[in-house]
Amino acid sequence: QIVAQDIRLAAMLVLRAARGHTLTQREVRAVRRTGKDIVMLVPFTVILIMPLSPLGHVLVFGFLQRVWPGFFPSAFTDVRQGMLDMYSALLTAKSRADPAAAGGARTPDGVARGQAA
Repeated sequence: QIVAQDIRLAAMLVLRAARGHTLTQREVRAVRRTGKDIVMLVPFTVILIMPLSPLGHVLVFGFLQRVWPGFFPSAFTDVRQGMLDMYSALLTAKSRADPAAAGGARTPDGVARGQAA
């Protein structure tokens, strides 16, 4: 989910730059990070597909993280996962606080459909 969002954002930024707009440093970093993530996703996926035991995967990824700290795509880091969790929690809290914003249909008197007045 995070990787797909990053790819969409990077594509949009690259198109904007191709039309002659100047990108900010933050946008350039986002495009570079996404490009690196795409390149690193290939070996990451190959290792996941390899027929190893769960312990084998833990050992391989632990070794790679020690030897090559930038191996993991940024979408799989704790910081990015934490941001996704916080965003999801905010959306959940907002939908609980205002059911109409979450798509709940209300009658003109403010009562949600299917509930007694």
